[in-house]
Amino acid sequence: MMEFTAQNWPQHECVEHRPANEADVNAGRAVYYVPGSTEKDVHPTSCPAPAFLMLEGKPPLSVIVLQAHSKDDDVIFGLIDQHNNQFVATSSEVIVLDSASEDWIAGLEESE
Repeated sequence: MMEFTAQNWPQHECVEHRPANEADVNAGRAVYYVPGSTEKDVHPTSCPAPAFLMLEGKPPLSVIVLQAHSKDDDVIFGLIDQHNNQFVATSSEVIVLDSASEDWIAGLEESE
């Protein structure tokens, strides 16, 4: 899986507009897959996308979104940090950004 930086994160492979599969997980394009998923289960979040993962009792963690799956009235995100730690989180735990903000970049630099 490719580690990302503030400069190369837009080139990170991800899964967009289709459900992830086992091959995507093995190749580092996705964090998880749901067998039997169809395109209607995919959330229209663009990826890769910079985001903050909000972990209880910790400062926001700079991550990128590799996939987004709709589940009932929620979104389940597959995320990685710059050290390739993987996370699965719901929309209540993730703030997806339109672009790489100064705070997001600073979060990357702090975790190096």
